[in-house]
Amino acid sequence: MPLDHRQGLLLMALSYFLYACGDAAAKWLVVSVSLWQILAVRSLFGLGCAAVLGRRPTLRRMADHRSQWRLLPMNLANLAGWACFYRAAAGLDLPQLYSLYYLTPLLSTLLAGPVLGERASTRAWISCGLGLAGVLLANPPVGAQPQLDALVPGLLTPLFWAVTAVLYRRHVQGHSDADLVASNNLVMALACALLLPWLWRPLQAADWGILLLVGVLATLAHLLYIKAIRRLPLAVAAPMSFSSLIWSVLLGYLLWDSWPTWNLWLGAALVLTAAALPLLPERALRPTGNGLSRGSDFNRE
Repeated sequence: MPLDHRQGLLLMALSYFLYACGDAAAKWLVVSVSLWQILAVRSLFGLGCAAVLGRRPTLRRMADHRSQWRLLPMNLANLAGWACFYRAAAGLDLPQLYSLYYLTPLLSTLLAGPVLGERASTRAWISCGLGLAGVLLANPPVGAQPQLDALVPGLLTPLFWAVTAVLYRRHVQGHSDADLVASNNLVMALACALLLPWLWRPLQAADWGILLLVGVLATLAHLLYIKAIRRLPLAVAAPMSFSSLIWSVLLGYLLWDSWPTWNLWLGAALVLTAAALPLLPERALRPTGNGLSRGSDFNRE
C-alpha cells in the first residue's frame, strides 16, 4: 500500500475518533444548551484554526465573495446537517440517532452517480451495506417511540450530509485545507450570530468546559478529515465512516466500564470487514462515460 494511503487511513481513523468523542460530549449538552451555542463555539474554533494555518492568503479568500458564493451550497448543507443532528440528539436514543446517521454513505453513493458522474463498484456497495448492517446489529434502533420533532431532523441529517459530501468532492481539489475550514465555519458563525440573541441559554461552568472541548475536537477532526481525504482513494475512504462505531464501543468501555455485548462484537466485526474490503487488490471503481474513475465518499466536516 502506498505511503499516502497508509497516512490517509491513520488520519481518517483519528478523525472519526475525535468526532466520536465530540458527539458523546455534545449528547450531554443538547438537553440544556441550545444547538446554536454548540455550533457557535465550534465555528469560532474553526475560524481561529484556519486563520493560523492559512494566514493572510486564507483571510483574503474569505473576503472574496465569488469564492465564498461557489462554496455556499456545500456550507449551507453542512450547517443544516449539523443543526438537524444536534436537534435529533436531544430526542432520540443514541442507537436510533446513529442508525439514521449511518445512512449517509449510502445516500452519498447514490447521489455521486447523477451529480458527479461517479459510479461505485459492486465491492463499494457491499462495503457500505456491511458497514450499515454492522451498525444496526450493534445498535438496534429500538426503544422508546421517538417524537416527530426529533425523528424528522434525524431523517434529514443523512440527506444533508450526503449532499455536502457530493459538493465537497466537487470543490476539494481546488481549495486548501485552511480555505475549506475557514469557509465552512464562516457560514456557521454568521448563522449563529443571527440566531443566538434569541436562543441563548444561561450556561453553567461545566457547560463551558464541555463546549470548549467540543469545539477543539470538532475542529481537529475536520482538519484531519480534509488531510485524509486528499490522500485516500474515495472507495477506500467511504467505509471508514463506520469506524466511529468501533471508537464508540471503545470509549464506552474505557469511560463508563460498559463491556460490549455479543451483538456489539458481531457488529464491530462486520464494520471491520467493511473497512477492509476496499483494501483488497482490485479496482474499486469503473470509469464512466466522462472518464472519471473515482468513487463516492461520505463527509462530516
